[in-house]
Amino acid sequence: MLDKPHAIEHDNSLSREDYNFGKFNNTVFSPQIWGQVLGIWKGAEIIDIDLANKARLERVTVSNATDVPGWYVPAVPNGVHETAFYLSLFSVGDMADGNARQDWIDVWFQQERMPFELGWTVDQRNTTTAASLTALGDKLTAAAST
Repeated sequence: MLDKPHAIEHDNSLSREDYNFGKFNNTVFSPQIWGQVLGIWKGAEIIDIDLANKARLERVTVSNATDVPGWYVPAVPNGVHETAFYLSLFSVGDMADGNARQDWIDVWFQQERMPFELGWTVDQRNTTTAASLTALGDKLTAAAST
């Protein structure tokens, strides 16, 4: 189910091929796609709302321009919520600010695990909730429209 199009799976992933280009292997990490994201982030140690949005919007643009005509389905809510999720999960300081460590994000996307060896810990004081994700998602949406 995870790899079926337009359900949980969606185009414009930061680290996976779009369904039509992944030869139906769209759940496997793509160094090429992730390299596009890293190129946008340009070595930043902290990924803030603006950098996260730039990466997300670039992937949306590429998907929209290159996919089979009529196939691309905008996944704005999914993309915004996913971005809010990784920003909050790997946040430094106040989770609501949306500042996350790039090295932690990198391990999560590339290796599909938590970056414990880099100092990440489960912090019970900063529990991610639906309300906190919505609030951060609202910030992402507002920043993208400015």
